[in-house]
Amino acid sequence: MLDLLNPTLILVIFYTVFICQIGLLSVYYPVRIADRVNYVMDHYPQSDYPNLYPNYTEGQEQRTKRNMAIFKAVNFGIAGLGLFILGAMIGSGYTPDMKGGDEIFVMIFFMLQTLPMIYIQLREVKYYKNMQKQFKNPVRKAGLKARKISDYISPFALITAGGLYLLWLIYFLSEQGAVTTWPIEVFFTVTLITGMNIAYILYCRRMIFGKKIDPYKADKDQHIMVKATVHVMVISSIMISVFLSAVEFADRNNLEVFDPPLISFYLQMCAVMGLGLTLKTMNIKDMQFDVYKDEN
Repeated sequence: MLDLLNPTLILVIFYTVFICQIGLLSVYYPVRIADRVNYVMDHYPQSDYPNLYPNYTEGQEQRTKRNMAIFKAVNFGIAGLGLFILGAMIGSGYTPDMKGGDEIFVMIFFMLQTLPMIYIQLREVKYYKNMQKQFKNPVRKAGLKARKISDYISPFALITAGGLYLLWLIYFLSEQGAVTTWPIEVFFTVTLITGMNIAYILYCRRMIFGKKIDPYKADKDQHIMVKATVHVMVISSIMISVFLSAVEFADRNNLEVFDPPLISFYLQMCAVMGLGLTLKTMNIKDMQFDVYKDEN
């Protein structure tokens, strides 16, 4: 089958997908995140919305904007590094290994791309902890309607996620032989993917039935946020099952050369369906910020 493939076409696919990864994860989403934070600074200042700024100190808005500028600059630097690597690959006459293995470089670069985002997420965790500490209203309002999973995700989507997981599991194990002959990699893969799906279920349960991460958030915004989170978890489960099945199919049919662009495409789809869906659903201009005003 590989003899029928044009090596030039393989390279075009590889470079196109990797350039998209650079642009999406190191330019597009970092700019959107920074613009979102700066929008809040400009339209909802501490003087009018004190509850939005826990542990406020003088000049915090300016420091936050400066940090966002650094955040974008770091991401742009990573994007520049990625383009430099691609240029060096083209100049050196690089060709993907037909037996695969080059996907490790895609994963390494992806991990580099995620470092600035991890920093932002850690700062966000600290931010919400400080907000919970300053929350002074001991009386929590609760709706009379009991919360149900079906309020946030359709049963069909849940069945689809569970069914695709089982189909992947059956397909993956179909050529592994007896359990006693499985290599450690098989046990590790099954345990990892099963554990990941269980973690998704527990996290969704925590989001639906647990207390608010942001104690001030309006009920409507909370519902939208939880719904978006549950959708992201279910879609992620579906995508990992489809992705692993595709990788297994490629390996069984001597198509490992497509592993790098396949993995890059999968990572991008995770970003689009995760971060992208969240940003789109939680439109900053539609959120209710009056809850962050001082009621005293």
